[in-house]
Amino acid sequence: MSSTSASAAAKSTRKRGLAAFALIAVLALSACSQGGTDSGTAAPAGQAEAAAFPVSVKHALGEVTIEKEPQRIAVIGWTTPDIVAALGRVPVAVGKNSYGADDAGYFPWFREEVQKLGGQLPLALPSLERGEIDFEELLATDPDLILATYSGITAEDYTRLTSIAPTVAYPEKAWATPLEDNIDIVGKALGVPERAEKLQASLNETINSAAKEHPEFKGVTFAYGTVPSDDGTVLFNGPSDTRVQLLEQLGLVLAPGVSELSAANGDSSSFNVSLEEMSDLTPELFVTNVEDDAEWQQALSTSSIFAKWGPIDRGATVVTTDHAQTMSLSSPSPLSIPWGLSNFVGPLSDAVGKLK
Repeated sequence: MSSTSASAAAKSTRKRGLAAFALIAVLALSACSQGGTDSGTAAPAGQAEAAAFPVSVKHALGEVTIEKEPQRIAVIGWTTPDIVAALGRVPVAVGKNSYGADDAGYFPWFREEVQKLGGQLPLALPSLERGEIDFEELLATDPDLILATYSGITAEDYTRLTSIAPTVAYPEKAWATPLEDNIDIVGKALGVPERAEKLQASLNETINSAAKEHPEFKGVTFAYGTVPSDDGTVLFNGPSDTRVQLLEQLGLVLAPGVSELSAANGDSSSFNVSLEEMSDLTPELFVTNVEDDAEWQQALSTSSIFAKWGPIDRGATVVTTDHAQTMSLSSPSPLSIPWGLSNFVGPLSDAVGKLK
């Protein structure tokens, strides 16, 4: 569905009717923001490249034409707020991160980048992280572009969102946008495609440098998953998961059988398997994140199958307990990857060393 002048008119009419509500809502949201003066003021625009607009962007839920450089960008979902900031803009509204963030809902790398840009932190709204969107709350932030490029919005959500502002959804599957594609899409939407290419090149260089510094990673097979849940299943991440893709960029190889299990589960980015099915997988290395060390120890003591599974039995595991570190690679971005890799490649190298 394209954003048209008719939808813009509908937006204008609707906003006039809700003017009083919007003003009250904005004031209330600003007061509730944990950042005090973090009222969601955008960094200055005027950064678009020559002939960047109008631009049309196709995505899984339709196609949208963005007529001119957006001034007020709202973001739904993960990763994309970091991309927007890395490209030199500060959104007016983002999801309030519920895990690994500070009390106000911001990741440390995002907060640092906004400070570098000299902007004010955006409104952090819980409904924009994932789940049911509060459309009235979003409307009150007065966006002129909504980016949901790494999200789970539905076709119904998209229809409602386009009545507020031009909206860009994920290119193919919900919650499965490759980082490179996301950078490309956001760069086009913001009118900075050349800057997006340079950002991607810089990010690739960061990852490639880490891979070159650790040649021991090359060819090592791995699986990324969780500890067993109460129902005796383990959640594994498939080839479309961004943290799996990051490990592959470092030179590791997804273990045989994981892709097949993912395909059997509808090519989902994550899927549950029984402990018995898990035993059939033979990765050299296992990577996981847990709430704390006590959760990891409990998993080892309560499930002998899990504790005696190949990579765990030989100690070839990377177990992350720091929540911000977990999110830096679980939702990798141009900002989080440099931040997270600096703390990750050491433990990863130690785990690979257990294979000798």
